[in-house]
Amino acid sequence: MKRIITTLIFVLCITMTWSQKHSYTLTIPINVSALEGKCAYLADMDAESPNENNSVWATIEDGKIIIKGAISQPTMKMLFVEKKRVRAILIEPGEIVADQKMQYFTGTPLNDAYTSFQKESIKLQKDSLGLFLKELKAFVLKHNNDLAGLMALASCQEMLDLEDRLSLVSSCGEIIKDNPSIKKNIELWKNEYITRPGQKFVDLELTTEGNMQRLSDYVGKGYYVLVNFWAPWCKFSREEMPNLINIYNEYMDKGLRIIGVACGGIEESKKVIDEFSIPYLQMFTSQSGVESLYGIDKYPEIMLFSPDGTIVDRWLRGDDLAKLLENLKI
Repeated sequence: MKRIITTLIFVLCITMTWSQKHSYTLTIPINVSALEGKCAYLADMDAESPNENNSVWATIEDGKIIIKGAISQPTMKMLFVEKKRVRAILIEPGEIVADQKMQYFTGTPLNDAYTSFQKESIKLQKDSLGLFLKELKAFVLKHNNDLAGLMALASCQEMLDLEDRLSLVSSCGEIIKDNPSIKKNIELWKNEYITRPGQKFVDLELTTEGNMQRLSDYVGKGYYVLVNFWAPWCKFSREEMPNLINIYNEYMDKGLRIIGVACGGIEESKKVIDEFSIPYLQMFTSQSGVESLYGIDKYPEIMLFSPDGTIVDRWLRGDDLAKLLENLKI
């Protein structure tokens, strides 16, 4: 009798699980004849490549991708065509239809809402950035705990001031806050906020080939310090190198110090230093995440510290950097 009851409970649980799932159909027109007969997949967002065992898939036929499946709640999936990542798609129950450019997805509530926001935002950006940002904030607050709000915030976050980003996410629910990419960004935004101009520097400790280096060994010692966070694989970092070398040559005898913080492979960084004959001090790190203490997610990040270690300015480049130093009369 006990075994029968256990079996009935198991069957009931399975039945309830399936009853909570709802079907969806994703239809995408494809106008590339060479893709006819190839496979398209919906896989997890962090998947490097899909396969038929852990992805929902379909063959491209008659110029269309038609993928069918079932989910218990709206989710984000990555579309692959063959082994190539194409784009993220909001999957929810119902008939989801894409336009030929895969810019707009319609047919389900969240996709309809986000597509409407996209179209309206294109018009507003042409007319007024202020009106667009107002619409963006209103949309995220209205969808503060669903994937439409997540997509709007993720796609437009860099257009918002740092304070606005932090304010918006503080009003959001777990669906947005716990999304891996947003969660990582929240941490970066918080660190960028506490290291904004006017704040004291945050110390870094880097161990390179057995030698410990600290930012506090150089910053806050009575002179201006320019710190360049860069990466050897970043073309923008390389483009800024001649400018920094010129600044070093002009200001080295006037009390300005320049320090490079090479964020990447040590050997690769040394090759770049040799290539440009960089004359100023370098700190090396292969430790992932060290630069995140300053909320850095792109390179180069050049910041100026005052003699007492206060951050004067950051995100400096080219002529803006030269003008700042000229105005300070170092």
